[in-house]
Amino acid sequence: PDRRPYSLSFQFDASVDTVVSVYYMARPTTERTPGTFDDLFETIGSVTVPKLEFSAGMDVQYAVPAGHEFVPAAYDEAELVKTSAMVAYPVVVVAETAPMAVHQGVQHQVMTTYCTLTATGGRYAIRVLKQIVQIADCYYLLHDIFGVVNDDDDESNECVVCITDPRDTA
Repeated sequence: PDRRPYSLSFQFDASVDTVVSVYYMARPTTERTPGTFDDLFETIGSVTVPKLEFSAGMDVQYAVPAGHEFVPAAYDEAELVKTSAMVAYPVVVVAETAPMAVHQGVQHQVMTTYCTLTATGGRYAIRVLKQIVQIADCYYLLHDIFGVVNDDDDESNECVVCITDPRDTA
């Protein structure tokens, strides 16, 4: 098994101050009180990633803090690849409106990204399974647009809108 720690990093755009939470081997919890900032997920493993708050901006950089990396060897390999029979997602990323912004009148919104791992040549890569956005009491399942799919077998890698930049929409 791969014993190297994997550090998750990504960039995002935020129109309001945002809190990002990352969960490893996580399952949804039913204990969240509506309108609060309780955790949406509980982790099965022992690694807890601290929540980080970011100011509004473009190309905001997120990286899991040192010491909180994901170590695939800590789990059974069958648990790392999401199937319908699994009770936990290998990686879940939650971005939500920061509490102070909500207290200042900004509507509370939550975007949850559910991910699985794929193994190739002894290394793992992350793959987005689905994204759900909550705005007030409404939930929206996001779908790929403009025919974009995360298909590793698809040899065309250009953006279908501008045809010059690489595709980067999950």
